[in-house]
Amino acid sequence: MAGDRQRYLDALNLAAQHAWDKEWREAIEQLETAVAEFSDDPVAYSQLGQAYFELAEYDTAFRYYQYAVRLDPGDTAALARTADILERMGRIEEAARIYMAVAEAHLKERDLDSAVSNWERATRLAPDLLGARQRLAVVYEKMGRHRDSVRERLAMARIYQAQGDVGQAAAVCKEALEADPNNPDVLAAVSLLQQGLELEEPALPPGDSMPVGALAGDVVASAIDALESGEPLGWAEEQEPEWEGAGSPVEDARQAALADLAEIIFEEEPSAGPVQEIGDRDALIGKAIELQTRGEIDDAIESYELAIMSGVRQPAARFNLGLLYQERLRLDEAIEQLQASVQDPEYRLGSHFALGECYRAKGRFDEAITHFVEVAKIVDMQTVKREQVGDLVRLYEGLASTYAMKGEQEQAARFANALVEFLGTKGWQDKVREAREHLDELADGGQTMSLAEILTLPGSDELLESISMSSEFARRGWPDTALEECYRAVQLAPFYLPTHVRLARLLQERGNTEGARNKLVTVAQTYRARRDITRAANALEQAVALDPLDIGLRSRMVEMLKRHGEIDRALEHSVAMADAYYQLAQVDKARDTYLSALHLAPRGDPEKQWPVAILHRVADIDMQRLSWRDAVSIYKQIVRQAPDDERANVTLVELLFKMDRGHEAMAELDRFLERLASLNRSKRILAILNDLLSQQPDDTGLLSRLAAAYAQTGEREKAIEHLDRLGELQLDAGLREDAGRTIEAILSLGPAEVEGYQHLLAQIKKAP
Repeated sequence: MAGDRQRYLDALNLAAQHAWDKEWREAIEQLETAVAEFSDDPVAYSQLGQAYFELAEYDTAFRYYQYAVRLDPGDTAALARTADILERMGRIEEAARIYMAVAEAHLKERDLDSAVSNWERATRLAPDLLGARQRLAVVYEKMGRHRDSVRERLAMARIYQAQGDVGQAAAVCKEALEADPNNPDVLAAVSLLQQGLELEEPALPPGDSMPVGALAGDVVASAIDALESGEPLGWAEEQEPEWEGAGSPVEDARQAALADLAEIIFEEEPSAGPVQEIGDRDALIGKAIELQTRGEIDDAIESYELAIMSGVRQPAARFNLGLLYQERLRLDEAIEQLQASVQDPEYRLGSHFALGECYRAKGRFDEAITHFVEVAKIVDMQTVKREQVGDLVRLYEGLASTYAMKGEQEQAARFANALVEFLGTKGWQDKVREAREHLDELADGGQTMSLAEILTLPGSDELLESISMSSEFARRGWPDTALEECYRAVQLAPFYLPTHVRLARLLQERGNTEGARNKLVTVAQTYRARRDITRAANALEQAVALDPLDIGLRSRMVEMLKRHGEIDRALEHSVAMADAYYQLAQVDKARDTYLSALHLAPRGDPEKQWPVAILHRVADIDMQRLSWRDAVSIYKQIVRQAPDDERANVTLVELLFKMDRGHEAMAELDRFLERLASLNRSKRILAILNDLLSQQPDDTGLLSRLAAAYAQTGEREKAIEHLDRLGELQLDAGLREDAGRTIEAILSLGPAEVEGYQHLLAQIKKAP
């Protein structure tokens, strides 16, 4: 359940201030408050990790960074910090492997400089990390750092020798020798291998390093392309063939799968099992990759099937096999494999896309559209701000429900076709980012819009451009031109309602409030007919804001929100409607509306305390109409529900005094004073009693309680002063015994004129 957004933001802001001042404990306290409100947000966890890191409490810091990475796998900085912490904790092997993961993440972002830095750090910690050595060998060679590349090759040869794979060690040394025939380290390594002697770790040659950022852009791009394409690690220049239509989500995932499978053959730690079985599986994977790359589909399928039967469980293998089945129209088998690979984050997008195509080819359109909607959601989620994510998820959930309903198959088909066309070309990522910019231009009042909404619109590119131009004209202070351009957008897509909402806003800015209101009401009715209640409510709320005293519009708003479970929003508008009645001097209708809202109040958010807030408004009306009996009844309800509500408790006591129900007033007062005493609020007790005494100056009960309160707080003189007044009133009323007890109370406080009080007490006791 979502927490209090404002409390969350306030906590993060305070945490940032404490962090700036290096007050890490105070920052942690605020961040824990933030986490309590939104336990699925990685930002607070990452900042908690930083705070504990600064305090050198590495175990706790590591745990929080782990939470952050689980919630946001793309947070490379948090992942890198976990490696740093593990290194500080002496868990070297684990740290090295995480640096490997950080390097791969930077590579996907095409940040080769950072990738190389992390691979180098990984090899410094764990010299036998074969995967990092392989990556560095390719990069150094592409960068022209031949000595470094050869050094990595020699390190690989040493690792292979240590693993007992002398043949592979010899092959790597041979490749290094072909690349640099006169390198003494290589010649020495070849000689040692021939003699069966152990290879040594090659020393780092001085003065032969160069930052990646200093290289020409085409060199860096070449190195990245070599790594991403799974280019063979040999020195010969080989190129992977470019797939037809490369660049779509499916083809991007296919290339990633080929690269991942290629790495399995050279993985740092062999899988469990006999060495011969591992070698067979690696051979099958290598053969499958080669056959798939050459386009020999049937043979590639056979190799993948054998690899999976021999124990290969990598999602990359299942994903590639699924695509190959799809190419041969073996759709049921393709679906089985893709449903396995869809669980892996790296292949989720491509798998959903391919599953949608498979189900569409089988004529099972309900299943197809489910996967296509998921594709749009994954793509769209990569473009929005963090605070928009929740809204976007709800939009796509609503979209899936809409398409699943009877009668929407044609619209769903248009959506699927448009999505495939939109994402089926190279550069689709840029198209998505551009579309998001235009959508954010169109969004109104903080409303989040989805990419899926515009895909089925004819001429969507022209529409978004028109909306963007209208917004720009408005920013430049050209309202007429902005309005004209917005009308053009409406003509381009008359059934696309966000353009109508933007038109209403422009009409409002031009002073045409009635036109804007009518437009918004029409939009709300249309959204409601489309079963999009959230947006219907948003449009109707904007219309209500233009005419707050329109009772009919408020009433429709309340009923719609109630029927669809938006209880808190319904209560807000119910109260506003009652307030409107009151402003129109229709007091009875205002009271009835408040009482009607009271029946709904228990279903609202308990933290908002709707019943108490509404009852206070009803009580205010009763007080103004001098309906004291009704007001007493309402205030009694309030104090039962909110015993600490001072305003309700004090007003109730005052009303009972005015109605000459003093005994009942004192009972209510004693109950509330006891509550305040339990909370150690002695100052409020004194303030309340003094205020009540100013209204009832001769009330002996109030005097007695106020004197006792002063005595309890140690204010002896004031206690004596009020007891003195109490005794006078008791004597005047002929209550001599009560007066005697009051004088005894004064004497117990040690007054200045003790003899006078003693004499008075003696006279009282002698009297008949």
